[in-house]
Amino acid sequence: TPVDPAVSTLHLSRQEIADLTGMTLETASRVVKALERDGVVDASRQGTLVIRDLEALRRLCATA
Repeated sequence: TPVDPAVSTLHLSRQEIADLTGMTLETASRVVKALERDGVVDASRQGTLVIRDLEALRRLCATA
C-alpha cells in the first residue's frame, strides 16, 4: 500500500505515551480520546497511534 506523507504512524501504547509525557495513564487516555474526536489522531489499533493532522497537533503543542 502507498504511504500517505500526511500521515505518521507511531507504535506506542497509551502507557508509553503517558510515560513519555509525564501523564498518568488515565490522563493520557483522555487526551488521546479528545485528539481522536477532533480528528487529529487515530488510536483505534492497539499499540498504534496514527497522526492524521500533524499541523493541528503542532498548533496544540505550541499553545500548551
